[in-house]
Amino acid sequence: MASYASLKIGHKTGIWKENILKDDGDTNHRNNLIDLKPKDCESYFSLITDYWENISNIYSSHPYIEIFYEDLVNDKQETLNEVFKAMYLETYEVSSKMKKQNRESLEDLIENYGELKTYFKRTKWHYLFKNSHP
Repeated sequence: MASYASLKIGHKTGIWKENILKDDGDTNHRNNLIDLKPKDCESYFSLITDYWENISNIYSSHPYIEIFYEDLVNDKQETLNEVFKAMYLETYEVSSKMKKQNRESLEDLIENYGELKTYFKRTKWHYLFKNSHP
């Protein structure tokens, strides 16, 4: 859900990245509130799920690691440490000059979050609404 919300906000605002070194004021005030149609969300979720299943099948006989957007957002260092370990590399502290654009919870970013949560409550994508902080 967080990756789709981020994508839709990027389309709406035209802002795809922000640099911590650039002082452009408080970006939380820009008009990034979105309203998502349940069927559009469902199409996106299906697309990602189908892609993920296809890649999993293609590489089923090879070692691979699954990385989730939410994990990178919530704990970048630990997620990348897992990647380093899977690649037999020493771990090291990573940093980025990029800053998180959407720091609000999904409930605050998506006008109809409650409607979406209800719509997907009994679907295979219900888990996408358990942790609303991107």
